[in-house]
Amino acid sequence: KNKIPLYVTVYEEIFSMINRGEFKLGEKLPGENELAKMLNVSRGTLRQALLLLQEDNIIFNYQGKGNFITNNKFKIKINKMKDNVNVTALANVNIE
Repeated sequence: KNKIPLYVTVYEEIFSMINRGEFKLGEKLPGENELAKMLNVSRGTLRQALLLLQEDNIIFNYQGKGNFITNNKFKIKINKMKDNVNVTALANVNIE
């Protein structure tokens, strides 16, 4: 069977929500618990979807602050403040 994994469906749902403007560019996504409840999935499934969204540069994780929707204007704004920010948080690097 070619059953699509649930986290892929969750990825597509979050992506659609961003495209529909339910989450604005540069905005912080709701916390993992809240988002998992909204989408009726486990946090584990949600986290897999969030990792894919990060790999595709649709969102980025700012450690200790949460997941933000990528937006060029937003990144420029943060780059101007980079003295105060951990720049590696913006690099979307996978640390294995």
